[in-house]
Amino acid sequence: MEKRNIYFLVAISLAIVIFPILGVIAQSNDNLNNTGMNNTDNTAILNNTDSLSTCIDSQVILTLSGLTNAHAGIIGSSNHSVKICYNSIFNKQYTLNNSQVCKNDSSNTVLILSGGKNAHAKVSNMTLNSGDIPVCYGDLSCKVVLGGCNSSIGEKRIIGLSDYDDAHLSFSILQGYEKNLCCTSAFTGGNTSLSINIIKPKMWENFTISQLVDFEIEIANSSSLTNDLDIIWDFGDGNITNINSCLSQNKCNTKHIYPSQAHYIIKAKVTRQNSSETSTDHVEILIYEDGLNKFAIISKPAFGEEIASNTPVKFNGNQSFIAQCGSSCPTGKTCYTIPNSQLSCYNFAKPNRIDLNGTLSDYFFWFNWTFDKGKNNADDKNIIGNWNLNYTGVVEFDRTFFAEGNHTAILRVGYEPSS
Repeated sequence: MEKRNIYFLVAISLAIVIFPILGVIAQSNDNLNNTGMNNTDNTAILNNTDSLSTCIDSQVILTLSGLTNAHAGIIGSSNHSVKICYNSIFNKQYTLNNSQVCKNDSSNTVLILSGGKNAHAKVSNMTLNSGDIPVCYGDLSCKVVLGGCNSSIGEKRIIGLSDYDDAHLSFSILQGYEKNLCCTSAFTGGNTSLSINIIKPKMWENFTISQLVDFEIEIANSSSLTNDLDIIWDFGDGNITNINSCLSQNKCNTKHIYPSQAHYIIKAKVTRQNSSETSTDHVEILIYEDGLNKFAIISKPAFGEEIASNTPVKFNGNQSFIAQCGSSCPTGKTCYTIPNSQLSCYNFAKPNRIDLNGTLSDYFFWFNWTFDKGKNNADDKNIIGNWNLNYTGVVEFDRTFFAEGNHTAILRVGYEPSS
């Protein structure tokens, strides 16, 4: 079959470190096009195996079917690949037992779902109907507010809702999902003496190319730190900013502009001077532009997930998507607006599926996974397919790596009109 108007975007690469006992996976954006790749600098960044946040089951508050316009589910009975994780939001592990058990007074109820998976949501103070399932977590105290959460009292945004009842959910910050679930947590058992949290940008926040993006961190116990701090900002597009003695200069925050449309993973690493103590955090953002937007997103393995050697690694790219953006929303389409821009966008339905407007999709969505590219070893493989013909073999599959050491994985997605 002749391919027409094919667009590829290399959006995500992984470095996998397989040890005799334990492997650590780290994700980083590799913003390259199909004219060539340069893995040298990217690999040097990815080989950093500092302890990163992982999303094991005990940290999962709830799961989503997608990043936007999503249904929800609970851990264990849901096959949703997007996880809303306590440790990623609060920058500390919740280490007490039975984290998802509801308290007798229901004070830690987060939301009420219409079922265990593919569910709609309603706020926690509404009546439980037959089949409803309360979602609870740890010591969280939550409320749904119209607008932003109050960071001065420790509130964190967990999710956005389309309404107070029978709602869809969005992890991304989008117009139409301004009813935000804001939660506080008093738990301190997972804190370390040096702990940072990226507060800007928010996880899965959306921006446009050439937009100035603020990058800010929150430092726990900053007033009690006796040594100054150095920070490294990795913006995920090959650019890195090093700031020495940032605490005393009050210059730990920075700004950055992305010139290209893509999915980016931003990492911040803070080091205490005259000490080996470090703290890290990461967020993922989407950068849009006018026209066709292609996002390659690896939802499995998770950022920082630990994998034992000789264990199959589950790869999943089914959160990848295509969006069309312009100055206005086309007639008959359900659109969302990118904040602080004039862009109005709608997502294409996955091939052979119906979109929100009841229209059957009419295009091919290609996937290209590459492992250990250029290493000329037993794991140097390339898998090509499309969503239509080979979903289980290309989008979600298990791989076992033969050798211990560093391995890389790259996901490309391609778009081809069917006519």
